[in-house]
Amino acid sequence: MAIREHGADKRGPLTMRENLRRARQKAGYSQARLAVKIGVTQQALSKHELSITRPYHFSTIRLYEELLGVPAKDLFPDIFEYKDSL
Repeated sequence: MAIREHGADKRGPLTMRENLRRARQKAGYSQARLAVKIGVTQQALSKHELSITRPYHFSTIRLYEELLGVPAKDLFPDIFEYKDSL
């Protein structure tokens, strides 16, 4: 069995996963509680934290930002990196 480098798998960048998860934990939310407040399933929130999927609607990204008190560009850097590179 091959050993993967920390964070080097088919999912997105480790920093995105870590930023969102850490912000949720710092704000005192469980996945289940935050998912209800944002209006997604716990499974969807988990997939956002694991960078398997991204939020589909900008309003969802804004809710993450408001509830966690962290700028969206820090929670989802891959979504905003194109704009920053212009």
